[in-house]
Amino acid sequence: MYMKGENSISWGYARVSTEEQTLDSDALGKQIQRLKDAGCSQIYWDVKSRTTESRDGLNRLIEDLKNSAVGEVHSLKFTRIDRIGSSSRLFYSLLEVLKSKQINMVSLDQAIDAESLGGELTIDMLLAASKFEIKMLSHRVKSEMHLRKSQGKANNRAPFGYIVEKGYYVPNQEPLVCLLSTRKEYSYIEVAQLIFEIFFKVESMSQTCRLIHDFFGILASPRNIKEKSLNVLKIDDDKPIKYRTTHIAQVPLYFSKMTIRNILVNPVYAGGTVSDTYDYFENGKRRQRKHFTEWKVLWETHEGIISRAEHEKIKEIIKNNTSNRWVSHQEQDEINPYIDVLKCSHCGGGFSRCCYHVSKGSNPTKNWWYQCSNYRDRRCNKKSTISDKKIDTSIKKLLNVKAAELADIIKKRVELESVPQFIESKELINLRSSLNSLRALQPNEIIEKAILETEKKIDYLVRNMDVPVPDFLKISTLIELLSDDALWDSMTNLDKKRFFREFIHKIIVDAPNVIDITFSFRC
Repeated sequence: MYMKGENSISWGYARVSTEEQTLDSDALGKQIQRLKDAGCSQIYWDVKSRTTESRDGLNRLIEDLKNSAVGEVHSLKFTRIDRIGSSSRLFYSLLEVLKSKQINMVSLDQAIDAESLGGELTIDMLLAASKFEIKMLSHRVKSEMHLRKSQGKANNRAPFGYIVEKGYYVPNQEPLVCLLSTRKEYSYIEVAQLIFEIFFKVESMSQTCRLIHDFFGILASPRNIKEKSLNVLKIDDDKPIKYRTTHIAQVPLYFSKMTIRNILVNPVYAGGTVSDTYDYFENGKRRQRKHFTEWKVLWETHEGIISRAEHEKIKEIIKNNTSNRWVSHQEQDEINPYIDVLKCSHCGGGFSRCCYHVSKGSNPTKNWWYQCSNYRDRRCNKKSTISDKKIDTSIKKLLNVKAAELADIIKKRVELESVPQFIESKELINLRSSLNSLRALQPNEIIEKAILETEKKIDYLVRNMDVPVPDFLKISTLIELLSDDALWDSMTNLDKKRFFREFIHKIIVDAPNVIDITFSFRC
């Protein structure tokens, strides 16, 4: 245990999963309140699964701890060890920082002493138990899904407008909303029917989304990523706890365009039970969701609200809609090279084409204008648009600037290659030392289990060593391409689309200006 300094303080970390936060909108608040009552003056938090290592709150906590002076922070508190996560690598990287800054680790619900002789063994066992729990839960869910599939029964989660009773989908007749103007009451299934009725009239997902919101008077609140929380709270005893999370709990009457699309193509509404909707890796993990035309469907398993013919018509309308990505017969000037690449600096959303202008003259050209997709859904305040011509010019300038920076990286390649590429981290060295100590002890069941877990941990770290070496091959290829001044102007829209897919992660736009480009490779 480290001694408490005169001006030292306690920090806290809270985490809930997205499912916990959806079921209880104040689940995170309750955890934060406990940490406040435990004396934490600053609390970091995340709404993420414990299996996810990409967490803004935890990453900022580790960074702030690294930048703190020794003795400035006395202890780091959390409710249970699984709030940090189930990853040994992530946990021990945090523990290494805590040790270097002489910070105590305090679990409110578990007795943990990382400095004691058996402390790390206790931690290893708790992490192993957490991993085992995740695997068992996953196995149980998969087994139940296979059983339901073989029996032609519904999944546990029913789509909007339905519930599951005795293994089958049943229309949800529970009242959902009542219009003040007409005093007419709508149930869940009636709202679902209304969505289909609107779509058959307008044949557009975005129009359906807008009209259903207008019908019920639902206003989507704009988002602004510049104002979003930094996943940290400074505690003031005289003020109530206030935090803002970007996680949105399920609201029955709020529909995004993707939600509308998922409702429209779901065979459940036509009386079918769907299965086999994902592609999987060899290890059993999900890779990606299949296109809705590839799903396996068992028909006539329950009462539907549309016919199979209407279901097929909906899919045909969506596939033939020129604003959708499944269209492959576009003319060259109709291809959108910036799809999934342009990102709004205000809300983080993507950009879509909103209109075009055909220039006059002997050689007329079509110029497209782009706007943040969230603006049309009233989820972003940025109304300004940007033309493809302005995007092209800005990208060309930014790439020239970035090319100079990349050239400097190539120049330093010789220096980097003279340094050993694989240097074992302090964590790995400590683990090897712990393994040698465990092997020297009198063997028993607990020791053997600890040895096995430590060996697995070492093997994982060796196979996943994060060596910060730039991707020289990609950098060299890009520099060679950019050395041709006429390259960009000679590219077709299809060429640009392939170029972005190969080298560009995202293009940040603050309409009507492009402000930054981030590459898809390490540099």
